[in-house]
Amino acid sequence: RVLRLPQQIDAASARAEYRHGVLELVLPKAGPPPALVPVR
Repeated sequence: RVLRLPQQIDAASARAEYRHGVLELVLPKAGPPPALVPVR
């Protein structure tokens, strides 16, 4: 699956974790402030 994001993200700070059947994405926007993007 590919998620297209409407803004540039800070790739150096982005991370993804998969645990207990939940994919948790942390996708900070480039520049302040950081934003969490919930994915259900």
